[in-house]
Amino acid sequence: MKIIAFTLLVCLYTNGVIAQSRFQDPATGKWGYQDREWNIIAPAIYDEVQPNFDTIMAVKKDGKMGAIDEKGRYRIPLIYEKIEPNLPGFPSQYGYAAVTRNYKMPNTWGMVDGRGKVILPEKFRYVRAITPQLLVGKVDVDSFYQFYDLRGRLLYKIVGRRLSPIEMDNLCFSVEGYDHKDRAYKLDGKPVYPPDPTAGVWTNGELTILSKGRYEKGVINSKGETVIPFEYFRIKHGLPGHFIAVKVDEQFMPVSTGVYDYAGKIVVPFAKQSIVVFGKTYLVYDETKDDLGGMLAADGAQILPMQYRFSTVHVSENGYGKIPDSHPERYLMVYQTEPRRQFLIRNDGLVIRPEGSSQVTYLSEKHALIVEMAPFDPQQPELKMAVDLKGNVLLPPEYLLLQFTADPKVLIGKKTLAGRVGFIPLEAPQKAEFIYDYYSRFYNGYYRVQVGRTYELYNPQLKRIHSGEYEWVNEPDQSQHDQFRFSKKTKEKLVAVAFRQGMVYGEWLGITESGKDFLFKQPEQPPVKAERPSAKEEVVEVMEEAPPVVETDEAPPPVEAPPPPAVETPDMIFNMFDIQEPPEFPGGKDSLNQYLIRNLKYPRLAAENGIQGMVAIKFVIEKDGSISNITLVRDIGGGCGQEAKRLVESMPKWTPGKKNGQKVRVEYTMPVRFKLE
Repeated sequence: MKIIAFTLLVCLYTNGVIAQSRFQDPATGKWGYQDREWNIIAPAIYDEVQPNFDTIMAVKKDGKMGAIDEKGRYRIPLIYEKIEPNLPGFPSQYGYAAVTRNYKMPNTWGMVDGRGKVILPEKFRYVRAITPQLLVGKVDVDSFYQFYDLRGRLLYKIVGRRLSPIEMDNLCFSVEGYDHKDRAYKLDGKPVYPPDPTAGVWTNGELTILSKGRYEKGVINSKGETVIPFEYFRIKHGLPGHFIAVKVDEQFMPVSTGVYDYAGKIVVPFAKQSIVVFGKTYLVYDETKDDLGGMLAADGAQILPMQYRFSTVHVSENGYGKIPDSHPERYLMVYQTEPRRQFLIRNDGLVIRPEGSSQVTYLSEKHALIVEMAPFDPQQPELKMAVDLKGNVLLPPEYLLLQFTADPKVLIGKKTLAGRVGFIPLEAPQKAEFIYDYYSRFYNGYYRVQVGRTYELYNPQLKRIHSGEYEWVNEPDQSQHDQFRFSKKTKEKLVAVAFRQGMVYGEWLGITESGKDFLFKQPEQPPVKAERPSAKEEVVEVMEEAPPVVETDEAPPPVEAPPPPAVETPDMIFNMFDIQEPPEFPGGKDSLNQYLIRNLKYPRLAAENGIQGMVAIKFVIEKDGSISNITLVRDIGGGCGQEAKRLVESMPKWTPGKKNGQKVRVEYTMPVRFKLE
């Protein structure tokens, strides 16, 4: 199948979140929208489709632009030359968009809301949404900015040459006058500090940030009393009731940062550090120690000392759809280097650190956490356990594989490498039956499990809907979806296809959401379709007759080895060809393959765009078996290189290489194949 175009996007609308993809008709080159099962939302009749509108999907046809909703209905008619939903200089347009019917003419911009209602007429050279309730426009020859409510009624005017939002919140904005001086205003159009409008920066009515010079910002109260002294370059919001204050040197480099409360008391002492609000806590990074970070409570009490590194928590929704109660933004991954450990912190200060954990995986507030334990014996594989968000053990560390299901009360896993897989009810794990040879999860949320030649299908609620002996069972591709819809044999959705022994080319069984199957042959009338790669499942368990998702036994891309130095030193890094005993992953090559297969998380961007191929990554195996000097040699994009690097960083210690019986540092290049099955 020839790949024409495929881009997955997320379009927000008032009733929820849906996944759409844009597709291109290879015959006409026109674009349209369809859902994950290739149902046409908008036909391929558009010259362009743009996935960057806040609430609906922008389209262009015959030089005119409009916008359609999730059902393909026009919300903004095809009458505009230009639609701009994201305007420079402002963090958000709150669902509004600037529109014009004559892009080359001045004073022709207006503003519409996310459902196409005209708020401001097309008479401005400049339109913006300052807040969800306040819009602003300016005419080319006018010195005034004109401010409007959501009914398009003029509220007030302010003279100025440039308008900017204030980064702190939506309570104030700044206007640069024709005298090149900035003046801050409240949303009612009144100056932040009437006695000296050029000194005001921000106010909430009780406290006001003032500027007496470039390095002299401070805070006064409603009585005019100084709350925070005038000695800071920047003052911004901290946690509720707090300000973060920053001092800089003459080169504007931060030299000291701390936190005041609204009464002027120092909550976090000043030091060479950076401070970031995270939920109900502060993340503090020590700029004198390679930006190692810690966490402080709202009162300044230490939650974590400044000796860790943090990263965001990513949740893959593939196979689950929209995950209820999933809030990865509330958590951070915390990394400790010696010993190598990983755990979670929540933005309310809760530390989730199971003893001995080397990795903690989060899916939602209702799901358990899957914890991978660092083995005491590096020759042994890492075992997994499950805990709740309070740290209570739900499953002991005796599983080689544990994976989430859509049901928060059920995991899927197995206990030994050669063992079978089963569904594990967390409320009664002793009832788990490990009876399946292999399993995989489709993108539509259905599970395929196999015992010998018997295949079973489970729906996302883990109810078995179908069982039978087949040569193969797979997720439907686009042509099968099209043929299924064209036949009109049932109103149910097609969820899987199956092939029996003896079927001729073109024959297949379509299995519906209730488990019914229908026989299909060559289509009587080929349905019209736009070619694109089918959305297939990421294989989790590698089948003997199927190529694995991750392969490490093929030759890596050629890497030039540096010539060996004449004199060997204790810190010398050797090439694999220069030593007698190469380094080895715990358990050997097969264990390395299994480690990669179990731990690889196909990057969402790569999966959505059909990115496949081989990533090559180079690293050094130290004398103690640890990993260092990780370098990406070959990347294929879509986050695959970063995922391969993460896999290497998370590896257990290797058995080090030896030369002449002595442990040495060895450079190792490893290919990691990313393949959608």
